[in-house]
Amino acid sequence: TWTASSRLHARALCLDRSGQRQAALEVWEQARLIAPPDFLPYIEADLEDTQIVIADAPLLQRMQEVFVSLFVSTQLSRAPLGTWGTCLLVVTLLAYLLHPDMTGFVSLNALQNGEYWRLLSHLFSHYDLAHLTLNMLVLAGLSGWVEAFYGWRILVIYFLSGIVAALVQVACTPLGYLVGASGGVLALYGARLASLLRIPYLNQGCQIKLMLGCLLVQCLADQLIPHVGAAAHLTGLVVGLGLGLLLPQKKGLLLG
Repeated sequence: TWTASSRLHARALCLDRSGQRQAALEVWEQARLIAPPDFLPYIEADLEDTQIVIADAPLLQRMQEVFVSLFVSTQLSRAPLGTWGTCLLVVTLLAYLLHPDMTGFVSLNALQNGEYWRLLSHLFSHYDLAHLTLNMLVLAGLSGWVEAFYGWRILVIYFLSGIVAALVQVACTPLGYLVGASGGVLALYGARLASLLRIPYLNQGCQIKLMLGCLLVQCLADQLIPHVGAAAHLTGLVVGLGLGLLLPQKKGLLLG
């Protein structure tokens, strides 16, 4: 609803600033009917401002697209922990409470023995409480944005990336084993980066640079800290980024 009302509001604002007051009022009335309560003051404020700016049609269209993209970006940044993100968080916490002994690990030997279910179970198994806490904090911080943009497809990103990350890790370290949600969590990081690239008309350079800086720190930590699944981290990130660029956005999320 908020995206539809924002789109109408942007269209009305462009009409009004170009001198088409009556047409703008009709569109604003449509926006009023579906706008959430906290958005109505913005409509009223622009209704009272009668400033006219003459502009050609292409410029007005570009203005509307920028306004809508700005509303979408703002809403995504304020997105709370969603339903699917909450489910991932709760199930992972319960799995650790019930099986804190890493019984869900994945290894090359286990896969050769036909225990393919470990490609998923390792995402819910953690080395210790600190490992679990770190992964769940990052999951909680990223999943709201990603779920708001992709909807239920957050599960596709999380699990598919986690599976591929596990396969790559066991191939790189055939004598080791892998536990933890890091592959899926890094996939959400990649998906958020992809969503920034997909929001048109806005300069997302600052956010992208910040995210790339955090990734650099992650890569350095992977090299300095022993027994870290660096291959799984990198694979999850790359697969999440790829899926984020390919998967459709959430229905109703209007980006122009």
